Amino acid sequence: MSLSSFVIIMSSAFLLAGLGTLLVLRSHKKAYQKRGLRRYFAEKMNDTPLPKMLQALGIGGSTFLYRESIDNIGECIKNCETCETIDQCKESLKIPELNPEDVEFCVNMKYLSKFSRSQRIKG
Repeated sequence: MSLSSFVIIMSSAFLLAGLGTLLVLRSHKKAYQKRGLRRYFAEKMNDTPLPKMLQALGIGGSTFLYRESIDNIGECIKNCETCETIDQCKESLKIPELNPEDVEFCVNMKYLSKFSRSQRIKG
């Protein structure tokens, strides 16, 4: 093997190693940002009836926060903040164990139903 071939191969190896390192660091940065965003959403959720709704449906708050997509969590919070059926929601939350059928009026049910107690029993 000639010296020029060796230099080309080693340069390529270092370049690929550097590129791989940058991709791993970028991936870790995105994961860190998502964790921060999920923490922010957890704090913001506390200003809405969403945590009580999750609890009444038998859904753990952390389960919802880490299994649902960031976009869907943001949508759920926005839906709760702009909800027009808040009185109906608060009245339903007085029921000890809600079923998804009890809160079909909730605009977030399409996100919450897949985590509910009744879905876990079926599946």
